[in-house]
Amino acid sequence: MHPFAVAQALLPGSYISFESALTYHRWIPEAVLVTASVTPGRKTLEIPATEFGPFKYHPLAIADYRFLSGVERVTFDKLTAFVAKPLRALMDLVALRKVEWSGLDWLTSGMRFDDDLLLALTESDFAAVKSVYKHRAVNTFLAELEHGVVGAKRAE
Repeated sequence: MHPFAVAQALLPGSYISFESALTYHRWIPEAVLVTASVTPGRKTLEIPATEFGPFKYHPLAIADYRFLSGVERVTFDKLTAFVAKPLRALMDLVALRKVEWSGLDWLTSGMRFDDDLLLALTESDFAAVKSVYKHRAVNTFLAELEHGVVGAKRAE
């Protein structure tokens, strides 16, 4: 059984995100030992290590009716889990950590994202998450990221 399917079963209504989803999509090279999810609840929940590893669930300030925007349904051996697409997982991480925009370097050096992955982001990827977050700082980060990606594409 896949840990993502277990996470979904432990807290239905949540979705896999943060570094867990970024590793799944191969956006970060590191292995992630905790399966981290976003929950529609109001409290962070931690389930200690099981045979599938530990699980963490974090609430985020998300706009009404946008909880699953930028999230896809993935099948793991006949079981399904909701998994954030890369940009949504990144922006969830930005929202959770309250990261302020400091340029693409934080993503390429700090998070070790491959430039090609960032440049592969499309207008529709950004559109899918533009109205998700309630916090201005997260939306500013997203706008700056889009501007940086578009600028980098033009420079190619």
